[in-house]
Amino acid sequence: MGSTVMISSKVKLGCNICDRCCVNRGDIKITPVNAIEISKFMNISIKDFLEEYTEPAPRRAT
Repeated sequence: MGSTVMISSKVKLGCNICDRCCVNRGDIKITPVNAIEISKFMNISIKDFLEEYTEPAPRRAT
């Protein structure tokens, strides 16, 4: 695996590149399109990307 998504990577995350919002955070939300683009960039399957690098967001009580 070994690939790292960087600010200079050609993967759009809806990021403003302010370098403030995601420092030391573990709750960065991505869209399905982001998952597809990142997995393509990393040359791994979407399934492998999701299993290795993400975790489901907790469900909110309604």
